[in-house]
Amino acid sequence: MIRTAQTHAVSRSLVFAALAAIALPTLSARADVVTSGGSVTVTPGGKVTQSGFRTAVVSATATNGDVAVARAAMLAANVALSRLPQYIAIPANEVGAAFANMNVRDTMMGSDYQALGKKLKSQRAMTVTVTPGETSGEAASYSALVEMYDTTTGGLVGRGQGTFTATEEALAADTAAQKTPPANAGTAAQVLPTRALSGAIYRAIAELNKPATFRGVVVSIPGAYLARLSVGERSGLRNGARVAYYDGGQTIAYGTVIDLGFGEAVATVAPEANVTGVGINTEFRTLSNPTAERAGKSAREQDDAEFRSFEKQFGLSLAIIGIAYYAFK
Repeated sequence: MIRTAQTHAVSRSLVFAALAAIALPTLSARADVVTSGGSVTVTPGGKVTQSGFRTAVVSATATNGDVAVARAAMLAANVALSRLPQYIAIPANEVGAAFANMNVRDTMMGSDYQALGKKLKSQRAMTVTVTPGETSGEAASYSALVEMYDTTTGGLVGRGQGTFTATEEALAADTAAQKTPPANAGTAAQVLPTRALSGAIYRAIAELNKPATFRGVVVSIPGAYLARLSVGERSGLRNGARVAYYDGGQTIAYGTVIDLGFGEAVATVAPEANVTGVGINTEFRTLSNPTAERAGKSAREQDDAEFRSFEKQFGLSLAIIGIAYYAFK
């Protein structure tokens, strides 16, 4: 929890600079109006859909006990979420209203995240912790830690860390590049901490979305333009992952996982002109790994679904036979 502490002049300047959106010029001056985010798709019929996890920033902690820094971190976290396609930032006033009816006095637990998710119809909840580094007239640095929780299960599903150093030299270059610098830009002593704080939080959130990289070899060729890989569901690979095949350190082909087993997987090989270069013991690594929500079903999941369907059909058949037996007995 944030300790109550005397707000120093530099901290007040930090908040004012954040509210003036120096580090992020397009930001409105209030955290509760940050509502953008997610990716937008337009279909040929003109339908517009917004996709992304509805995410609530539930707490911002400043390890130095400075309330002003924590408030600025809350604002910066909402802005960062609104700029990433994976998330839709829930306005802070909506989150605050949901908290008003919850009995949360200390660190949130799994059941608290679940209750909050139901109230907000959200999929994710995020906490942020910031720690100031060295600050001078020429530079300022911050480090940030963000943790992401699934509001369905209440469990931790992501953790990212980031550090950012803002320098007076970079600030001067940015100011010179603007034809009309903002009138409320403030001094370097005010702007540098804001940029460092915002940059650290943005980097930490971006770290949440970096997928694990899996490496292995091709163990067999099950068919034309296919390769069986030595990594599977057990290692964390998901259906739909994109892979690259290598020979002597050079990329020779690409593919997508289309059949995921527990200890191995089958992926495509493209382009066709390079398929002969992919054989047993050819090395590969993943280029991307879809989230669990976007991934296709693994072989085990498909088998389970088919078995449940069989059980359902078998049960219905038995019921029909039973009804017919007693009806015509």
